[in-house]
Amino acid sequence: MIFRLLKTSSLLIFILLLQCSSFSQTEIDGYKIIYLERGPSNIVDYTAKKFEQFGLRVHTSQTTLKNDELFNTDRGLALSCNFEHNYNYPHTWIRISLYNTNNELIYQKEDNTRGKTFTSFSVKKDQRWVVDKLLKPLSNYKFRSDKTLKSEFINNLPKREVLDYDEEALKTYYDNNKTDPIEGIYELISGGGGYYYKLGIIIDEGIYKALLVETDAEHWERGEVKAEFEKGALQGVFATTWYMSDKSPYKTYSKLSKENLLSINLIDESGNDIFFEYLKIYPKSNSAQRQGNKSGVSRGSGFVLNEDGYIATNAHVIKNQTNKVNVTLVNDFGTSTFITETILIDEENDIAIIKINDSTFTGFNAPPYAFSTGLSSGEDCFTIGYPMSKILGSNYKVTSGIISSTSGPKDNPNLIQTTTPIQPGNSGGPLFNEVGDIVGITMGTLNSKGFNYKTQNINYAIKISILLELIDNELDLANFNMSNQIGQTKRSEIVKSVKSYVCLIEVSN
Repeated sequence: MIFRLLKTSSLLIFILLLQCSSFSQTEIDGYKIIYLERGPSNIVDYTAKKFEQFGLRVHTSQTTLKNDELFNTDRGLALSCNFEHNYNYPHTWIRISLYNTNNELIYQKEDNTRGKTFTSFSVKKDQRWVVDKLLKPLSNYKFRSDKTLKSEFINNLPKREVLDYDEEALKTYYDNNKTDPIEGIYELISGGGGYYYKLGIIIDEGIYKALLVETDAEHWERGEVKAEFEKGALQGVFATTWYMSDKSPYKTYSKLSKENLLSINLIDESGNDIFFEYLKIYPKSNSAQRQGNKSGVSRGSGFVLNEDGYIATNAHVIKNQTNKVNVTLVNDFGTSTFITETILIDEENDIAIIKINDSTFTGFNAPPYAFSTGLSSGEDCFTIGYPMSKILGSNYKVTSGIISSTSGPKDNPNLIQTTTPIQPGNSGGPLFNEVGDIVGITMGTLNSKGFNYKTQNINYAIKISILLELIDNELDLANFNMSNQIGQTKRSEIVKSVKSYVCLIEVSN
């Protein structure tokens, strides 16, 4: 008898659980997005808050709805919410109707405050009281893909290229191969249009391809190629093909900052820039290895000679180092650092030429300045460089003055005297004339020690003719620009044109 009672009780419990599970389903479980049409602001705002608490993506304007990647991918996931309301003192009446994109009525309910046991005499409170009653049957919302209204749009999406790597296979590849900075596993940290993407970037047939490691987008498969990247002219900037939600290609650019943050630039329907940002989680950044031990670093400046990555500086800046010299350039896309090799050192004239030797470097655009050997005392001049970068910061600095003399100490014909201030870190930078031609290589300031008086603002640069003669005798440089392409006369505009070709030089001691 006891056994039969237990058996009967178990059956009843099972039936009750089954009923509860069926009751927990709601009419909106096959949807993820809801658009609230116009209505009284208090009703709309409060209803939006309730739907957000349920876990739906809520839009109260068509602009944000149209920019929702999830909506653009599968409109079958969206509902529209229509409000009807009336106030007849002291009672409030509201009807809420939910429609899918086929304009089918999914849910409708109306109620009023006549069932309240007391009157609040607050229209706002009464409206919220009614909305709570209307939405209570939907409070157990949980998305179920089997209840989704499948659209023809998502069923007709093309298949993208698939690479046969899972996350473990990618990690094995990264651990056992020499990789470029962009290669690695990335997690989405902002943007994405509502979907979560984990990407693995790997080089394939000469192109960096981002394959999907993990995603909650049902229309994308693991292994499908989500983006393709090709190196640009500067390290960390890539010409990018990003495959949108409908898997159509979108041409744009992306930027890799400090080897671990990848930003992909897109433009919304309003023409505004939006960025999808991905953080590299594997392998760890090796920028510290590439740039050396900062605690033992000396710094100077340099400038680009041609498109192939040749750079001029002072011999005393690189201190006879042949493989511990990095150059950093700052431009409108960010900061890029490259490994170099030493090509030539002329200690007598304090000139060195280095060349970028880095797998991430693909060349410069032609420098806009020329190299001019004609100069006169009293002529305006300026320099761009990285003086005292540890204190003043890593951005370039501009200082100006005049040519005081076309010769140096004891009438040295190889030097220029200038009032342009030169600080530690300026050494090796370019000295420009007023039209932006390079007339010299900044060298240093006269040291007043050993004199019976204090010297002021006596600075020197090496004449550019000495560098040109050295290049002519020792090197065969192609793409060597001898004509000014700046086309500007205003100092600030000239600086904008030439600043990207002046670099910070760091030497690991």
